[in-house]
Amino acid sequence: MIKGDNVMVPYFGGRLTFQVIGVTPLSADAVIITPKTVFHIAETSKKIRVIMTRFSRS
Repeated sequence: MIKGDNVMVPYFGGRLTFQVIGVTPLSADAVIITPKTVFHIAETSKKIRVIMTRFSRS
């Protein structure tokens, strides 16, 4: 995933869509989502923002 990609999450028979606004490490152009990926979801200015953090390369 890269900044600007959308992530769809199943939610009670529907789905919620979030846009990636940042990834860590900051030097990465793209990241891979694994079971260890952590999503930080926050609401600012009536928009939901997602920052993905990856703690290990395994």
